[in-house]
Amino acid sequence: MDLSSKKIPFLEWIHCNTCYDLYVYKTRIFYLLAGCLHIVCAKCIREKKPEDSNGPSHYKCSVCLKLARACQVNNNMPKHLKDLFHPFPNKEDLNMSVVLQFQQRHQQRFRHYIQRMTSFLDERQENLSKRRDGAKTLYQQLREARSERKQLEQRMTLVKKRHREMEERKKNPRPLVHSTYTTSESSKFSAHPNKPRINRSILYKRSQQISANLSGPRMPQNSFNSNAQNNPNPIANFAQNTESFVL
Repeated sequence: MDLSSKKIPFLEWIHCNTCYDLYVYKTRIFYLLAGCLHIVCAKCIREKKPEDSNGPSHYKCSVCLKLARACQVNNNMPKHLKDLFHPFPNKEDLNMSVVLQFQQRHQQRFRHYIQRMTSFLDERQENLSKRRDGAKTLYQQLREARSERKQLEQRMTLVKKRHREMEERKKNPRPLVHSTYTTSESSKFSAHPNKPRINRSILYKRSQQISANLSGPRMPQNSFNSNAQNNPNPIANFAQNTESFVL
């Protein structure tokens, strides 16, 4: 098994137990497997120099805060530690229970981290959408306030202008001017000299003639009166007058 290759399956769970940086991305200089079986990257581990310069270095685990020796995760690590990262522990003569327990513990830790980050991102997304809606509402209110301020400024300008006009009128009052018509102005309301005047008597006679022509011939007055004296019945009298008028 080559741990330096990125094509080996089932190695995505190898990560730093502190910053959760994945081993397959190779973003850190090295990863260490501490004696407490925690995997820590070079950024999160703390090395403590021994008193004897020739002695082995001890590291303080950033997860459990224990001092322990550590081994770098690579192809040169001891076989019993390298077998813990084997992708198929059931195909070779390995301590399968220990290997599975080690891998499942780290996989579960990384899975919980993914769930926390997913819920955190969902909360952030929801909070962001709420703030975006609030920002839209505030922006709309700002636009309305700007338009209202513009209207008030225009109104204030008009009020100031009227106030100045009133002050000028108070300082310079105008004299009252009575409206009198002159002969030239009064001639405008009189009849035009070129137009002929209307003769009302002739117009009245003409209207009487037109109404007489439209109403037809009149009944003779004397025949109507004589028939009324001879016949006391008004209905018979009316019939006789009508016959005499028709004949």
